[in-house]
Amino acid sequence: MTAPRSVKSPSRVTVRVTPEGIVATNGRGHELRLPAAQPGDGFNPLELQSAALAICTAMTLRNELRNVLPPEQLQASLSVEGIKAADAPSRLGTLDITIELPHTVPADQVDGIIHRAEAACTIANTLRVAAEIVTRHQPEY
Repeated sequence: MTAPRSVKSPSRVTVRVTPEGIVATNGRGHELRLPAAQPGDGFNPLELQSAALAICTAMTLRNELRNVLPPEQLQASLSVEGIKAADAPSRLGTLDITIELPHTVPADQVDGIIHRAEAACTIANTLRVAAEIVTRHQPEY
């Protein structure tokens, strides 16, 4: 059995619930604030999951495109539509990714570029195999 690869950057996120909303803080001290007045303001959790998938795929896609495009043509557009499952439990049943590449990408390379980008995306791979979720209760601090 192969040992898991180490994570290149901190993957721990701490979330605090406050009267004003929810604050997520990563290991580098950056914060993401979700106002208490959901769902109208900011991103909701399903949109954050879709954004994480699109951003991860975009990062790996950018690396692939660097092999076939000059820097000034390095562009792409991604959108993710999260579609809720019809049955229980409450969850997304489908994440539909649309990728738009510049016409200067050789047509015979598009499928390979997209496949390699998806295969290298940690978020996509995690969603495909359903990571184990371990929940613990810790006494109040």
